[in-house]
Amino acid sequence: SAKELYTITQDLGLTIVSGHLNLETISSPKRLEPVIADYVTMGAHYLGLAWMSVEHRSAAGYQRLGQTLERAALLCSKHDLTIFHHNHDFEFQTFGTRTGLEIMLENADASLVKAELDVYWAQFAGFNPVDWVKKLDGRVPLLHVKDMSKDESRTFEIVGEGVLDFDAIFKAGDASGVEWY
Repeated sequence: SAKELYTITQDLGLTIVSGHLNLETISSPKRLEPVIADYVTMGAHYLGLAWMSVEHRSAAGYQRLGQTLERAALLCSKHDLTIFHHNHDFEFQTFGTRTGLEIMLENADASLVKAELDVYWAQFAGFNPVDWVKKLDGRVPLLHVKDMSKDESRTFEIVGEGVLDFDAIFKAGDASGVEWY
């Protein structure tokens, strides 16, 4: 149970900061409310969308997603939880001059809907993670830290042994208000 998990993590000196949910849960207050209760019990502060299926990856889909996240955020805010979106590479697909991530976030109140920027996936998509931390200034309380291998495979690598410039990423994150890495 959430209470048992909280006790275990406390005994281990760990803090549950956030959790990832699927779109079906975030889209349905009936499904979301018990999850909110569990995360409040566990002492978390953030809940996020971790994945969306292909049919949602269009300009209109990202617009609807921003609106869906805002509705969920209003419910979560009553319990001191903040909604965020965790990106992968596909959110950096462009639609005209805007990426899917930009469209989504532009369609949600910045004070309610945040981002958990995954620096690996930003780099994988061909974007500089530092630029995105700065672009999302004040809207990135969580930064997902992963590195990318130096070879052609561009797979996950031990942080600090790949190609990402973590000195610059952490400096930008600290300046932008990142709370958790």
